[in-house]
Amino acid sequence: MKKISSTVIGSCLLACTSLSVMAEEATTLEWCKSATVTGTLKKSTTQHPNGSKLVFHYLALKQPITIAVGECEGTKLDKLVTKEIQVKEDPKVIGKFVGKTITVSGEVVAAENAYDVLPVVLYPPIVVKRE
Repeated sequence: MKKISSTVIGSCLLACTSLSVMAEEATTLEWCKSATVTGTLKKSTTQHPNGSKLVFHYLALKQPITIAVGECEGTKLDKLVTKEIQVKEDPKVIGKFVGKTITVSGEVVAAENAYDVLPVVLYPPIVVKRE
């Protein structure tokens, strides 16, 4: 059996610790802050309170993300864990990416009106990058 030096073991532990911290940071977002997320763009419909049909787009994420406890425009918001984020962008701009994996950037906000269907919304300006 070969001996492994304590330096090698220490380096491996440090590297593994760094990776877990990076993964945790990458999946924790803040309310009312810019964020970049990657997922599959989906399109869905629901009924608006006025009775009309409402079409909306959202990202289906591979792994859940956490939005930390925070404040947004004077409203205190709780921690939330989700695998879906609604993307508010002109359907003519974002519609061509439905079914594709994309990366989008925008401001993370809580649903605040009848057009915000999911509890977490990514507001423009949206930057879209196809994976």
